[in-house]
Amino acid sequence: MIFHLPAFFSRIENAGFLFLALVCLAGCGQPVLFKETRILMDTFVEISSYSSDKKVVLNAIKDSFKEIERIEKLLSKFDKKSELSKINNLKSSEEFTPSDEMAYILNKSEEIRQRTNGAFNIKVSGQLDLGGIAKGYIVDEGINVLREKGIENAIINAGGDMYCLGTGRGSGWKIGIRDPEDRSKIIASFIVRDKGVATSGLYERPF
Repeated sequence: MIFHLPAFFSRIENAGFLFLALVCLAGCGQPVLFKETRILMDTFVEISSYSSDKKVVLNAIKDSFKEIERIEKLLSKFDKKSELSKINNLKSSEEFTPSDEMAYILNKSEEIRQRTNGAFNIKVSGQLDLGGIAKGYIVDEGINVLREKGIENAIINAGGDMYCLGTGRGSGWKIGIRDPEDRSKIIASFIVRDKGVATSGLYERPF
């Protein structure tokens, strides 16, 4: 099975959608692929995991999404109540002390800016935009929750930012990248184990 990695950051207008699919790919007693998809961070976030213990894996996925939602409330530029929005809406005379987690992310962003000689920069038109780091951070933290719950094989895909935990059902997770000019075709595929993958593009962005 190929897990398609969409080369885009989709804009989704309606939040709160929840789709839960349980797909059995093997016979009795064999690991089953569980999937759950939600709309978060203005994109689709999907968690997939092979497990032979339905209760354990569903609880782990639930807890992982709970952590993702928590961090989204911190970093989302689309949520007017997020900590990032509060920072961006500060008046010049106001003071604000960021949370430890926000301070870590801001410091890490500055470290990357310096290492890339300014190619990576979260400052956009005088305001902060964490789009270049938020999804990767959120995916990593979601994976950490799965690990803590004993999950050994899983993928979290957040609109093109993906982490592949474990080896799937073989030597690794097979990832395919769609042809931007013909979505029915795969232009490249590769095997990933315990690594992150990210792509971006505009061809599937709605207008």
